Amino acid sequence: LFSNIGYNLSPTEMAGVVGSIQLKKLDQFVTSRRISADYLKKLFLSYSDLFSVQNETKNAYHSWFGFPITINKNANFCVKKIRDFFEENSIETRPIICGNISKQPAMKKYKHRVSGDLQYSNNIMNNGFAIACHQSLCSESLKYVETTLKKFVELNY
Repeated sequence: LFSNIGYNLSPTEMAGVVGSIQLKKLDQFVTSRRISADYLKKLFLSYSDLFSVQNETKNAYHSWFGFPITINKNANFCVKKIRDFFEENSIETRPIICGNISKQPAMKKYKHRVSGDLQYSNNIMNNGFAIACHQSLCSESLKYVETTLKKFVELNY
């Protein structure tokens, strides 16, 4: 939820030092995240009647900071229900950025225009969520997500 529009500022010298160390690990981080994303993609697509997932654009190389999931219209549950279930089972979830930014409270403070009905950003805002896809996920953690998702589906179908 954005009540103000602003900038994410950080101390540049400190960020530069940390970043220079992290850059040495970049290839390893991205590889690990891509492996996790592949696992999560196969998992959620095994329930393709319930979920949609993001696909990598042709000629792109996604680093998968998070793994976004959208609930399909024919699912008999809402995003809050699955997010609450995941959270109750110690799997952190997040909204997908802010969904439709034109609906954020901060936008009331600024003159802007909206083009079209924004159905896709509204869908993401109302039916989307993300789970972690960081470089420290291990196979045990991914298996836990799988087990938890299966349990959720069993309880709701």
